Amino acid sequence: MASVILSPDLICEILGRSSVKDLLRFRCVSRAWCSLIDDSGFIKLHLSHSLETSTNLSLILSLCGKGNIYSVNFASLKTAQRLKFPGDKSDGRRDFAVLGSCNGLLALVERKDAPFELFKRFLCKHTESVVMVYSLKTKNWRSKEDFPFYVKNTRTNAVLSNNALHWEASTKSEPDPENFDADFDLIAAFDLGTEEYRVIELPDCLGERLTTNINVVGGCLCLIASYREVGVADIWVMKEYGAKESWTKFISVETQCFEDRPDVLPLVYSKNGDKVLLLVGGMLFFYDLRSKKADKVEIEDVPGLFKVEMMVESLVPLNGNGAMLNKNQHGGKTKRKNTER
Repeated sequence: MASVILSPDLICEILGRSSVKDLLRFRCVSRAWCSLIDDSGFIKLHLSHSLETSTNLSLILSLCGKGNIYSVNFASLKTAQRLKFPGDKSDGRRDFAVLGSCNGLLALVERKDAPFELFKRFLCKHTESVVMVYSLKTKNWRSKEDFPFYVKNTRTNAVLSNNALHWEASTKSEPDPENFDADFDLIAAFDLGTEEYRVIELPDCLGERLTTNINVVGGCLCLIASYREVGVADIWVMKEYGAKESWTKFISVETQCFEDRPDVLPLVYSKNGDKVLLLVGGMLFFYDLRSKKADKVEIEDVPGLFKVEMMVESLVPLNGNGAMLNKNQHGGKTKRKNTER
């Protein structure tokens, strides 16, 4: 029987659809495969395919009030695996929190430490008026110009999109801390590459008496506006990053679909795109975009309420920032440009 010889392009296409665990094993097949899998172009291709098709995804669950953190395969959403931390002890008393994830890297902080955010290249810690950047190359902190906005909640992790960190913010010098949503008038961003501040303008007609949140879904920045008095949450998606006119109302959901829990946060689309996974009041629901019905997701061995961070498995190495997917569409308004490197 004649052997079949596959072209290099076809091999690349097939391997690009494989899991990270399989690819690490496939490096042992031959020198050619090892070279291909380690190539930065292939790494970017594999990551892009994973993001576009919602594959190689995991949910990182942090139990509310406890230090345990679990990983759940998004493809099955059946069982959870408890993560072991660096230096983890058998009694499990070390209390870690999840700060975020980028290209397969999960950032954790022990709660006794000062808060910071780790995204491959920088460590950023912020207060109401100061941003400091830590370079992993020089191992030094550098102070940036005063942050020209008032951040809604400095204890809330920033949202990473288009290589920038995003916070809900206000331009008012003294917004009401008890009713910040009334003064919320922009999304503030800090570009990790250029180290510039910029403004993302909000969609018009948001209305009043609302609570807000931001996240990323389907690779796009999104804004959640919840109107608790009427039991409705509107989810807006920015189709073109930085362009105010590209804000599109994605869905409006009635909170009665989620046992009247008001805090709705979109996480990820299903593989075929007809559903979106929502985190609502510490519980997971799949919301059908056609029928507009919600089904609660039950995960074994995960009791109680939890917070969720989406993580995509990837081959990107710790020093592989060149493989990060950036859309190069910054838009927005640049604030206080600083070219010091």
